[in-house]
Amino acid sequence: MIDLHIHSRCSDGSASVREIVAQYREMGFSHIAITDHDVICTDPLPEPSEAGGLRVIPGIELSLKDPASGRKVHLLGYFFDPVHPGLNILIERIAASRKKAAAHIMAGLRQMGYPVEEEGVKPYAGSGGIYKQHILHYLLDQGLVRKMFGGLDRKLFGRGGPLYYPIDYADFREGLATLRDAGALSVLAHPGQGQLFDLVEEMKELGLEGIEVTHPTHSQADREKSARLAGRLDLLQIPGSDNHGIYTQTRIHFERLTLEEQAEERLLGKLEEKLA
Repeated sequence: MIDLHIHSRCSDGSASVREIVAQYREMGFSHIAITDHDVICTDPLPEPSEAGGLRVIPGIELSLKDPASGRKVHLLGYFFDPVHPGLNILIERIAASRKKAAAHIMAGLRQMGYPVEEEGVKPYAGSGGIYKQHILHYLLDQGLVRKMFGGLDRKLFGRGGPLYYPIDYADFREGLATLRDAGALSVLAHPGQGQLFDLVEEMKELGLEGIEVTHPTHSQADREKSARLAGRLDLLQIPGSDNHGIYTQTRIHFERLTLEEQAEERLLGKLEEKLA
């Protein structure tokens, strides 16, 4: 079993890499990837001998956009150079914007009567800084909301809400070029979420190597369309859970993280080639 889309405490996941490895080893996975949002996770990745044979792949998920349509575009990258200047500049740009967004949300909540201070939220966050999930978790633990993802989340933080803050996401073309220059294997994440299928052919021309076919939010139609595009454009097929631990909003059926036999064999061959 393979899961190449997992978030840790380095960004907006709730578990450490060590905890994630223990969970996936127990479930019998062979390969996983830590793909934190817009940050290179600094937690050490264990060798297979330390992880019971589980292969743990370094990765990242870049949050980008299609300027023409305003749609969000997320790209997964694996096996990149972690000190590549261009990649780190892009990461720092997004981090600076996300920091402003967190400050904006917390200031707005204080004006609404919620006693939210950065120092109180910081313990919930990891090396990637404060994300919306950390603020919601703090509010829950303080008894200020009844559930983490509910009416407050949708009403205040969503597009058009009073505390919505647009993060400065780069054009997906810039993201693809940056991942390519950093030596990454690049994959389009959950194309069904924004119905991004019309962008895949251009992405392939720009260096895209794979597409996430299996994802908890994908309908059967999304999965079939992704697989057809992968076949037509010679792209790797990727299974991913988008696991955020307790911050996961879509139920994950881990046993469904499967691919057609030929697609899985090709993916495993590519991963082993990169890991060698």
